[in-house]
Amino acid sequence: MAEMEAYFDESGTHDSSPFLCVAGYLFEKDNATALDVAWRRMLEEKGLPFFRMSDCAHSTGPFKGWSKDDTANLEIKAIELVKAFAAHGFSASVVMDDFHLIPNLGLFDSAYSFACLQMFLGVKWWSDANDFHGEVSYFFERGAEHQSEANAFMGKVFTHPQMKIDFRYSSHKFVDKASAGQLQCADLLAWHSFTYNRRERTGQREKRKDFRSLLGKRVKFNHYDKEGIEKWLAHRKKGLCKLCG
Repeated sequence: MAEMEAYFDESGTHDSSPFLCVAGYLFEKDNATALDVAWRRMLEEKGLPFFRMSDCAHSTGPFKGWSKDDTANLEIKAIELVKAFAAHGFSASVVMDDFHLIPNLGLFDSAYSFACLQMFLGVKWWSDANDFHGEVSYFFERGAEHQSEANAFMGKVFTHPQMKIDFRYSSHKFVDKASAGQLQCADLLAWHSFTYNRRERTGQREKRKDFRSLLGKRVKFNHYDKEGIEKWLAHRKKGLCKLCG
């Protein structure tokens, strides 16, 4: 049976953040392995222990002392690898002040779990669109702030018989981000999604060139502010989101 792997990361989890984002990528299993090999080679060539987009963007951590050209060139290489190996990307961000407008449907009690649900719905959408009936393994970062919540939420969702089928669930695991290139890809998308939304709040609506390249044609990007939530609720009301009410 065909197998896929989905990797997700989060951004904007600090207390003062106006919104929270969960994002990541779906890979064919062989491509997930190939991506990790190529990603490790990229890091080894530069003497880096791992890739974190916030460090790359600000020349901090292992990127301290790097020039803007050097960090930009490495990010370009990282984006090229994502686009070469990922089947599809998904990003969902939720404005914290607007989250109360979303009914919990007996599934989620936080913006984080709602954003996770959007990731799973993204996997379902891709699977339906590509007539994929194999299994998907889900991966999140070990030690992340929301690990216990993610584990409890997946336990609730993936033990639901129909959701288990619809989300093609096989298993879920928490792994070290520093040793998983696929999670570092998810970090890249989560950081850019959060940064774009933060810039948009200050009137900077044009996407950064690197973000436009990363989005390409294979990322499902959703932002749930008041307007986005109203659209989602209307979608549900029309019966277009049967899993969600």
